[in-house]
Amino acid sequence: MVPRGTPPGSSDDPRPPDPLAYERGFWGRGVSTIAGVDEVGRGPLAGPVVACAVVLEPGVAIEGATDSKALDSRRRRVLAAAIRQRAAA
Repeated sequence: MVPRGTPPGSSDDPRPPDPLAYERGFWGRGVSTIAGVDEVGRGPLAGPVVACAVVLEPGVAIEGATDSKALDSRRRRVLAAAIRQRAAA
């Protein structure tokens, strides 16, 4: 998990520069279906939680699709449409 407020690509950001580097490791071992997940909410003790998962075809990356909490509402809507259009499941 990336600490909140860590700018993407900063020296404190543990994510690799290749957006599919993590997935490539699994694909190389024969795993073909990987789901990306995100959640929003405060948890069951403080309010509702919504969690979602999506599967894209191997090798497909959607530029800018990162943690939804790091995106403004307009960018989230644009990315949501792109994800729905390209989702395999």
